[in-house]
Amino acid sequence: MDDFSWLAVIIAAMAFFFIGAIWYTFLFRKPWMADMGIQAEGPPQSPGPQLLIGSFVVALVLSGVIEALVDDGGTSCGFWTGVGVGAAIAAVMGQNALYDSRPLRLWIINAGYAFVGSVVVGLIAGAISA
Repeated sequence: MDDFSWLAVIIAAMAFFFIGAIWYTFLFRKPWMADMGIQAEGPPQSPGPQLLIGSFVVALVLSGVIEALVDDGGTSCGFWTGVGVGAAIAAVMGQNALYDSRPLRLWIINAGYAFVGSVVVGLIAGAISA
């Protein structure tokens, strides 16, 4: 872990955070809200500062873990590490979804974000740390 890159962690965390913003605001807003039982009218509202800070802390933790695993393995290692971490997160979310009464589509949306975001974080970590 001698080659741990805080720059990679910060850039990857910002990327993960912004992927989430795009994912839940533009790409899957309507189906996610419907499956969550949220009725919204008008343009999307900005979340409160607690949610933004919490989301960014989660992104930092995820990015730090992936960066530590990738070390100086390069983009291929980063990609596969992101796939593995993303799949693990999606699997845990899937286990929780088995006990939930919400639609399968909600798990697909949420787990899809975790998976895609983890792969991007891995690629960034691998590219910067190489």
